[in-house]
Amino acid sequence: ILHGAEIVLPVFDSLRVRLVDGAGEVFGPDDVLVARVGLTEWQMIDDFDGDGRTDAVVAGWSSGGGSGTFVELMHFVLRGDENSDFVWVWSGAVPLGDRVQVRGLSTTDRGIEAQLTVHGTEDPLCCPTVDVVRQYEISDGILREGGR
Repeated sequence: ILHGAEIVLPVFDSLRVRLVDGAGEVFGPDDVLVARVGLTEWQMIDDFDGDGRTDAVVAGWSSGGGSGTFVELMHFVLRGDENSDFVWVWSGAVPLGDRVQVRGLSTTDRGIEAQLTVHGTEDPLCCPTVDVVRQYEISDGILREGGR
């Protein structure tokens, strides 16, 4: 849904990555991979905060090509009007963790609910085993953990 959007990666010093078909890569000198990003199938579109603008909340990931795949809940806002092209604009993200598994996203009367599998104290990084549900909300145009 967010073809052509640009993602900002705080984990990589606020590097900007343009998406093509839901994924993107940035290369540095000598064509060395700096970062790879992608969106998952967990995507929701609605006016989550009632401000009259359409929001998108998407589970995405980023990696520097080495150890670690950083999963985030990303927020975009649809900008434009009938006289110009509509474009999805990056609004921010909430980190979910390294190699966290997203099992689902849904809306509730308290906001946005993420069903996740996270690491327990004895879990290796490859294999989280603890199922949790976390609440998120968009208020004042910012995605935050917590519910109404």
